[in-house]
Amino acid sequence: MVDHSPLRTAPLHPADRASGRVLTLQRLAGQLQKLERGSHPVRESNGTIPSGVEVLDRLLPDAGFRGGTLIEWVAEKGSADQLALLAARSALDDRAALGEDRVLVVIDDEGSLYPPAAAALGIDLQRLILVRPGKPARRDAQAETKKRPAAASVETLWAIEQSLASRGVAVTFCRLEKLSARVFRRLQLSAERGGGLGFLIRPPTARGEPSWSDVRLGIEAMNEGNSSSARRWRVEVLRCRRGAAGERFALLEYDDATNTVRPVAPASPAVPVIVSRRARA
Repeated sequence: MVDHSPLRTAPLHPADRASGRVLTLQRLAGQLQKLERGSHPVRESNGTIPSGVEVLDRLLPDAGFRGGTLIEWVAEKGSADQLALLAARSALDDRAALGEDRVLVVIDDEGSLYPPAAAALGIDLQRLILVRPGKPARRDAQAETKKRPAAASVETLWAIEQSLASRGVAVTFCRLEKLSARVFRRLQLSAERGGGLGFLIRPPTARGEPSWSDVRLGIEAMNEGNSSSARRWRVEVLRCRRGAAGERFALLEYDDATNTVRPVAPASPAVPVIVSRRARA
């Protein structure tokens, strides 16, 4: 049985930070090798993987995401993570139904993923690998990068590429603010080799940038729904290599109480009521 427990980076002394990151990456490489040996993919690399949200799938020409591709989730920080993780959960379930023992790899430089919260979304923590390869380096450079988008570290990009290229990974989930065209292309080729999905969480500034992703989604967090436990998003297809499937956007609501995502009908404009003079009399 492969150990899929989350990888963690313990606090390191400055002199040990470089070696600490290497050890983390070596451990990731070892786990990916084990997954490769135990993986028996039965799906074609370009097969369709449902997002788990029917109304979102209807926005896409293939009624889901194509395997071996990158998906961009463009949003303000923290607005798209939950919806993307729910889609990752669906991809994991879809692979498991086909007999594929694939995992979700989260490259988490910022240490923002809380595993119990992922479990609350229905993600099996035994199928989650959490990697924080560049976290110490980013802490050192935090003061210098507050006012500009931060480029991913070499360690982070290596981890993303290795995960995308692995046949044992269903979804690679990561946040990338600054991404050059050359690196983007490398990630796209890695995803093709692995046959899984790459979920890239991008900032709003990425909307107008060139892209090697198959789908670019714009996610906007909205006001809470009628339920106090509900969250709402406006999801728009900003770009799709094969064109949209008709509608370009949808309104979605997630309810913690039922752990489901459902469509929300747009609010109808108010119809003015005209009262005749005779009625007023």
